[in-house]
Amino acid sequence: MSTSIPSVLLVGATGYANSYLNELIPLHEQGALELSDAVVINPEEAAGNLQRLEPLGTRIHANWPEELNLKRKPNLVCLPVGIPAHVELTEKALALGANVLLEKPAAGSMADWQRMMDAESIHPGWVSVGFQHIYSPELQRLKAELCSGVYGAIHEIQAWGSWPRGDAYYNRNRWAGTLEQNGTLVRDSPLNNAFAHFLNLSLYLSGSEPRRWNQVESVQGGLWRCRAGLESFDSCRLLYQSQDGTPLKLLFTHNMEENRDPRLRITCADAVIEWGFGYLRRFLDREVTEEATTEPPHRLMFLDMLKRIENPEHFTCRLQDAGEQVRAVEIAHEQLDIQLIPDDQCRVQEEDGSAIGQIIWERMAPMLQELD
Repeated sequence: MSTSIPSVLLVGATGYANSYLNELIPLHEQGALELSDAVVINPEEAAGNLQRLEPLGTRIHANWPEELNLKRKPNLVCLPVGIPAHVELTEKALALGANVLLEKPAAGSMADWQRMMDAESIHPGWVSVGFQHIYSPELQRLKAELCSGVYGAIHEIQAWGSWPRGDAYYNRNRWAGTLEQNGTLVRDSPLNNAFAHFLNLSLYLSGSEPRRWNQVESVQGGLWRCRAGLESFDSCRLLYQSQDGTPLKLLFTHNMEENRDPRLRITCADAVIEWGFGYLRRFLDREVTEEATTEPPHRLMFLDMLKRIENPEHFTCRLQDAGEQVRAVEIAHEQLDIQLIPDDQCRVQEEDGSAIGQIIWERMAPMLQELD
């Protein structure tokens, strides 16, 4: 394959790396990039994906030693890896002279985020973070509209959702539901993992300038642990006060029986905007004035990485931007205590299905219903 097209090194081939492969392989086949190298530490588990990579000519590496025998020097290193590995692997990728697409969230602490920022500052490459919804053209248009003032001042942003999660979710790796792993702060929770996208979107959309994320200053609310074996929490209801003056009201849970995909509601002086998977609605005087269909943004995210390789000023969610989501999570942990919900207030989902073993707290449903 021509050396004129960007080369990509992928780290991982199981778990969330599957979603990366589902985008990178078609882009390789279309000639938009070369998936030249991949680090795969668990070849038995990744056997199916290794078969997908074989016809591409991807060189497989069993680990990341100090010196990789790379097929090509990568223009982009993709890191769909667990939070505990983010700092080390980002530093290694930057040291190769590569750019980095780092899976969200950027880090479990502001200290680790700053360490990666420092590494980025001394190497030629850049770091972008995989908050894929940011790459939606419809949401970028909405951001421009909000910054222009066409809807008046933003009064508040609400985000909420329910994704049931059972035993399989919490047993999928060693750090799920933990606060730290081997000395690295992880702070895994709905706020910092499954629903981190929607905290990030709230910060992005409430920022007062086109390339600015809002910054939170304080928080009130509750962090609730329903699954007794967790270190972290599995439900939360939060009210953030922000630097730009916009209250951010969030409710995210893994403890409700019903699946409710995340939604955002932006209440402005002259309009209300609602976003959810597949749609964006604008209301003036309680009437829908415009409804847009939004496309899945995953492919767009990778295309934006290729554009940023050509033009470092091209819009992505930069590491510096993603730091505001890290800050918000850190403030929640610093200012609020995690409350353990007694067993007699919960019940266990015992039916067959993906959420078997889920802990259900009946109080969550009426809380979420207030927002729906």
